[in-house]
Amino acid sequence: MPLFRGYASDYFQVGAARIDSSLIIHQLQLERPWRLERFERMTTDHLEWLTAEPPELLLLGSGRTTRFPPQAVCDWLRQRRIPFESMDSRAAARTWNILMGEGRRASCALLLPGA
Repeated sequence: MPLFRGYASDYFQVGAARIDSSLIIHQLQLERPWRLERFERMTTDHLEWLTAEPPELLLLGSGRTTRFPPQAVCDWLRQRRIPFESMDSRAAARTWNILMGEGRRASCALLLPGA
């Protein structure tokens, strides 16, 4: 189970791996990079990986500060009944670990904390 062990503005520590790019964890599989440079430019194409097996909850890590996806993305997620929380990436990493400890079926997509 991929758990966050640390982070700085330019990396995540997931288990023993140091990841220096944005990332996705879906179905407990670590995928990188998440090909999104700026959170406000997110489109539904950046979340297509969710459609085959939607999670119970999606955590969106927006980098240094909390930002929300564009309205079209929010609408797309709601139409597919995918609940989501948007928060800064450090908070999303901590929340991910808590959700995994509770045995929840969650996914996350996080920009680097310094983004």
